[in-house]
Formats: sequence, C-alpha cells, structure tokens
Amino acid sequence: EVRLVDDEGRDVNQGEIGEMISRGALTFRGYFRNEEENEDSFDEQGFFRSGDLMSLREDGYYIVEGRKKDMITRAG
Repeated sequence: EVRLVDDEGRDVNQGEIGEMISRGALTFRGYFRNEEENEDSFDEQGFFRSGDLMSLREDGYYIVEGRKKDMITRAG
C-alpha cells in the first residue's frame, strides 16, 4: 500500500508533490535496536515514511521529485 501525503499526513491530489509512505508485507520493518529512529520513521497506522518526495501522473506513474532531507549512504 502506497500513499503520497503532505506534512500533516493528508493525501495529496494527483500531480501534487507529497512524501511517499508505504506499508505491507514487503515494506521495511524498522531499524535494529533504534527505537528513536523507528518512532520518527513510522506513523501511527504503520506506514513507513520514506523521505522521498514524489508526484503521481495521470497515467499512473510516480515521478521522484526530491528528498525531504539530504542523506548519504556509505558502505551499504
């Protein structure tokens, strides 16, 4: 299950930019031994906040528009 939401967690309209959130069997389950990060990364309904800013086109394709915050991944 994937949604695009604004900063208050409300769904955005098609063509508007929102943060991608997701939940489901194949969605990231959480950070190992890092409850603080888990609390910041999941909403009260169990959706993972990806930090990816996206919009949904009329044809059903998602477009990556940016990130909510800068992030560098090193060594994995």
